[in-house]
Amino acid sequence: MSNPIIALEQTNVSANYDFATKILRVTYREVLSPDVTTQFYQWLMNVAQQHPQEVMSARGSIYDFTGVTDFISSNISTTSRQSHSFNQQNDVGNHPVALVVTNMYQERMVAIMMKLTEQQARKRVVRSVAEGVAFIDEWHEAHAKSDAE
Repeated sequence: MSNPIIALEQTNVSANYDFATKILRVTYREVLSPDVTTQFYQWLMNVAQQHPQEVMSARGSIYDFTGVTDFISSNISTTSRQSHSFNQQNDVGNHPVALVVTNMYQERMVAIMMKLTEQQARKRVVRSVAEGVAFIDEWHEAHAKSDAE
């Protein structure tokens, strides 16, 4: 058996993989800056290299932005660049992503970042973690049907 996936715990971001649900949970807090995004993507790339089986079998990801009070504008280009790099090295086409927000500011900023990253069809802005889990379940159900046809 491989080493366990070590959770990321930083001031402005935490991330862990739930083996029971096979969902990656990422929580951002306070100021979302290029440094925070880079910390997360470095962790994610490390996880993908050390645990490729878990990454390939993950059902989806939930990114929680509800604790974010400010988005540094230069973070948009950092997110786009880091996401593109990760997607080039990992097949994420069958990996839905829920983006949790609670206010219009968060929703606008997340929508901008979402438009600049690839494969928007597998991403959705939601209002709660529960809604995010439901989206991931629905996405897989819909794709299982289309794959069977």
